[in-house]
Amino acid sequence: MPRAIAVTDRASRHAEVYTFQCPGFASTEKALRSERSGTYHQTATVQSDAEGTTIESPPVRAFLCHSSGDKAAVRDLYLRLKADGFLPWLDEENLIAGQDWEREIRKAVRQSDTVIVCLSRNSINKTGFIQKELKYALDVADEQPEGSIFIIPLRLEQCDVPERLAKWHWINYFEDNAEWSWCAGSPLQ
Repeated sequence: MPRAIAVTDRASRHAEVYTFQCPGFASTEKALRSERSGTYHQTATVQSDAEGTTIESPPVRAFLCHSSGDKAAVRDLYLRLKADGFLPWLDEENLIAGQDWEREIRKAVRQSDTVIVCLSRNSINKTGFIQKELKYALDVADEQPEGSIFIIPLRLEQCDVPERLAKWHWINYFEDNAEWSWCAGSPLQ
């Protein structure tokens, strides 16, 4: 059954509607956003199951933790998540010129429902801000209730999962048959 997303710009009140497949749900997403604002906006997903029950819930805010060397693959992931009804946060999409980028990244991690840690042979061996960003995400994960899903390791290619992330089940994004539960009604929502 097709899923529709209606996006309305606050300033112009211009609405655009996008549709895509999401098995088992008829869903319309109501979103208010301004281009490249750097923050998450008020949104709601309205879902109807086969019995006509309506559930309204906000879409999942997903921070994409990644190495700059993996930007192309992470950009594709960003677009896929956005199409699946998530509110992904990616620096090149959400940061505005002149913002304190480190502060905005910390704020986005704290506001997120989940942090997707994108792993590659490059990222697991790289020094620099990626390690600081990951450490901050792990600190925020420690504040979450036990059993909640906050950190999701995602392997962009065949690579080792660092020890500090190995306790969480990871997704192999590079596999053609990778299972995705990133639709309306997933455990994350």
